[in-house]
Amino acid sequence: MSIDQIMIQCGAPSLCKIKPANMFSIQMNICSIEQMSKWKKEFAAQGINFSLLRSSENSFLVFVYNFAWIQALLKDRRINNYLKNKNYPVQEGAKAVLNELLFRLNQASAKNGSSFPHEVGIFLGYPLLDVAAFERSCGQGEAERGIWKSYTDSSEARRTWALYKECANFCVEHYKVGLKVPQIVNSFNKAFNAK
Repeated sequence: MSIDQIMIQCGAPSLCKIKPANMFSIQMNICSIEQMSKWKKEFAAQGINFSLLRSSENSFLVFVYNFAWIQALLKDRRINNYLKNKNYPVQEGAKAVLNELLFRLNQASAKNGSSFPHEVGIFLGYPLLDVAAFERSCGQGEAERGIWKSYTDSSEARRTWALYKECANFCVEHYKVGLKVPQIVNSFNKAFNAK
């Protein structure tokens, strides 16, 4: 599988701006630093950013995110308080909070997940109540399981998961006919906004 295919399958909702962030692992022999740099330049104008973290000897953790959306999330008082209680520098702004998250993800990877920052779910667009419930219950007792474990509004979670799946399917189909990643994103945004 190519880096383009992996990016489309795993990052489509964030690239298409229907999800604040996506996170996935990619093998080092597939990951092209040059391609990532090219995408960083192409998507920066659209507010989409990429961070590459070392995940293991053989892989990277890719964090694709919409910075403006992250800023908006942090304006929610409940999310802000939640992250403040986890010692995030919320008073210093979104950039400092993201840097802290990336640092924690990197540390967790280095320790083989022993202290994984489950608050990453907030940045991935999971409902705060579900993220908190997951932590309290140690990942047990969810009402519905999909992209995340839903403890609260299962019907809304299912609608959101369906939208993400529709986006990924759209992008994969357009990739199969030869479009490049930025072209696919533009096609999705035109089709999605037309609905």
